Amino acid sequence: MCIRDSSRITPIIETSKRLRVTVHIDAEQTYLQPAIDLLAQQYQQKYNKDSVLVFNTIQNYLKSSKARVEAELERCEALELPLALKMVRGAYMKEEKQLAVSKGVETPVFATFEETEKNFHENLTKVLKAMTPKCRVFVGTHNVRTVQHVESIIASSSSFLREGVTFGQINALGDHLTHAQRAKGFNTIRSIPWGQMDVMVPYLLRRAEEGGNKVDSMKLQAALIRNEIIRRMV
Repeated sequence: MCIRDSSRITPIIETSKRLRVTVHIDAEQTYLQPAIDLLAQQYQQKYNKDSVLVFNTIQNYLKSSKARVEAELERCEALELPLALKMVRGAYMKEEKQLAVSKGVETPVFATFEETEKNFHENLTKVLKAMTPKCRVFVGTHNVRTVQHVESIIASSSSFLREGVTFGQINALGDHLTHAQRAKGFNTIRSIPWGQMDVMVPYLLRRAEEGGNKVDSMKLQAALIRNEIIRRMV
């Protein structure tokens, strides 16, 4: 797909440029991703020459994500573009596994949450260490360990890294993380999903699974809310 054929996308990016807000092109299933990457890269070459406007997304539960990170770093260096990546864990694990089984091929995703987390953290380290002052990285996660991992890298790196990294959570799904990061002075965003019920419920469930132990996370948020209520009452 060429930029001139993307009549519905270009106006969004042009409007975002005028309003000075960034555009994040999300990742999807592996059978769609090559086309999405090609489209995102075309827009980045057009709009990211002087500063970051368009982000592309890498899902780190994919075994191929390490090679994709390497390729993205090489591409940006060769084209003299600032790195602009949205780094997420991934949201189509069950579907990807089922599709692989039906085709009799190796699953493209890691087998366990622990393997995925290890790969995610290694890729984040490589990306963050490669950043320059013009680069921007968005870390979308509801996992405490991943947030702590990124914070530790920022703390031991150049000061521009804090400005170049933004954390993101879905509203009401990781509020305790968002508030804690904001209190520490990090850039944070909370998104508010909107859509039909039959689409949004599965979407939110997939995002909840990314955080690891959902029960412990909910217990933590409940405890923090309870403590804040008590604090305000007394």
